[in-house]
Amino acid sequence: MNFGQVAPWENYPKYLNFKEIQNPLLVLDEFFGDWVEIHLGELKKWKKYALSSKVYRGEMHGPGELVFIYDRNIRLLEACYLLLCSYEYGYGKRNKVTDAILEKGQQEWAFFPDNLSKSELLDPYKRIKKVFKKANLVDYRENLKEWMLFALYTLPIDEGELSIGMTNIYENMCKLYSAAWIINQVEGTDSRLNDEYRNSLTPLGKLILEANHNAPSIEADSKASDGSAED
Repeated sequence: MNFGQVAPWENYPKYLNFKEIQNPLLVLDEFFGDWVEIHLGELKKWKKYALSSKVYRGEMHGPGELVFIYDRNIRLLEACYLLLCSYEYGYGKRNKVTDAILEKGQQEWAFFPDNLSKSELLDPYKRIKKVFKKANLVDYRENLKEWMLFALYTLPIDEGELSIGMTNIYENMCKLYSAAWIINQVEGTDSRLNDEYRNSLTPLGKLILEANHNAPSIEADSKASDGSAED
């Protein structure tokens, strides 16, 4: 894989349509149509399978679900990158996060981040800026593509072949989810509240959430497979 210098236009969004490029908050609203816990569970499972010799298995539609998960994570990255550019250059008006909003959010929101600093909660763009500080969109697209390929392959990924360590990507993505959630809650048109959000989950979303909570580790899965083979 080529992780060398890239042309500036390679950082232009490739997974967003024109309407979403004009209004990246549409992408955030779509992304958070499922619980943040679902996305976190998917990301953790994805990373584990990329590091193992086991092949990723989907919940309902087979391994191909991982392609969908890859796509929507890249879409989120591209949307957040556009929002950061708008923030940096002072384009558009945005609602500011206040202590009062955060206090209310802790009581009413369907999710409240516990992995951001107080300054990042008050200004989530600080965290998004850190996400892109040492890696650009191309880096994330290419590295996460490697995650996807090896999760669907019978050999574990060689981290030495990646331009960004897997732990760094994983932690950055988890914090990106949190920062994007705050932005969507404050700047978006539809805040997700506790009861309303639970009731709006799709059947697939509910199934994935339950599966993420109950899923065995890869190691346990491997032992179970070995045991059945011996029988």
